[in-house]
Amino acid sequence: MDIYLTSFLFIIGLLLILKGGDIFIDSAVLIAGKLGVSHTIIGATIVSLGTTLPEVATSFNAALKGQSQFALGNAIGSINFNTGIILGILIILSNIRIKRTDFQFRGISLLLLTFLLYILSYFGKQLSTNDGLILLAVLLGYVCFSIWVYRNGKEDLVEKEKEISEKAQNKHYLTKEILLLTFGIIMLATGANLLLENGVKIADFLGIPSYIISLTMVAVGTSLPELVTSIIAMLKKHHSLSIGNILGANILNIGLVIALSAIANPIEITSSILSFDLIITIIFVSIFILFGLYYQGFKKYHGVLLISVYLFYLFCIYVGLDQIRMVIACLTAN
Repeated sequence: MDIYLTSFLFIIGLLLILKGGDIFIDSAVLIAGKLGVSHTIIGATIVSLGTTLPEVATSFNAALKGQSQFALGNAIGSINFNTGIILGILIILSNIRIKRTDFQFRGISLLLLTFLLYILSYFGKQLSTNDGLILLAVLLGYVCFSIWVYRNGKEDLVEKEKEISEKAQNKHYLTKEILLLTFGIIMLATGANLLLENGVKIADFLGIPSYIISLTMVAVGTSLPELVTSIIAMLKKHHSLSIGNILGANILNIGLVIALSAIANPIEITSSILSFDLIITIIFVSIFILFGLYYQGFKKYHGVLLISVYLFYLFCIYVGLDQIRMVIACLTAN
């Protein structure tokens, strides 16, 4: 393996993600303004779907090749990285306030979906094709209800007519932004693919086990679009877009990434996944949602707490994985 070429392609992937994220955020915000949609809604739908494409492609491809646990590890690792590191960094760097009406429904939906994933995993000891269909059906229900809530929201009729007039006058401009949004998605997906493939090669060169790669390096690699777009959105003062992106990405990781992977190939759930990885995921999501709802925003120590939990998670994986998982498994069993 040419380590120099691999490193060069790794850097190219990173640059594509950075520029693609910038184009993506600018286009999404302009489209949101033209359509009269809140930034949280845009972040939880269009932006999160675009930034979750690397996870979808990676996990579904792994499941098709019979590496279903690798697919699950990527999705779980992405949720943990999104919430532990990305959200933690955003909270520490910025004073984030949220709109309770936008956050409440999506936040509670994420929390319930996480518990549903755990329940299906606990009772079946695997995620079967039927379990995948259940998760996918719940996601579709969530999307349909979100659309219904938006369409039935109380909006002033005059403002609606004004928006329709503006959209008609700016049809070509909106088309341009949609094309730029698509181009940004392509750059993100291409960059993430280069980063992922060459990052794994570098890890192999350094002798890192593939199991650890699936939970950490692959998960981090496929989550980089979320990291970049969320930080760019924060720097541009679009805090609701950042939070919406993380909410939507986590929902899609369960309802789309894991669901499609289980449909393609049933995923065996080991005792360590059930008693450690999924428990950590529940802790992350619970901190995110419950603190966000209670404080209607986040305080600096919330970010420190999230990052600390993630560092503990990495410590367990790299240093005392088997021993710590065994202790936690015994405690949860009792």
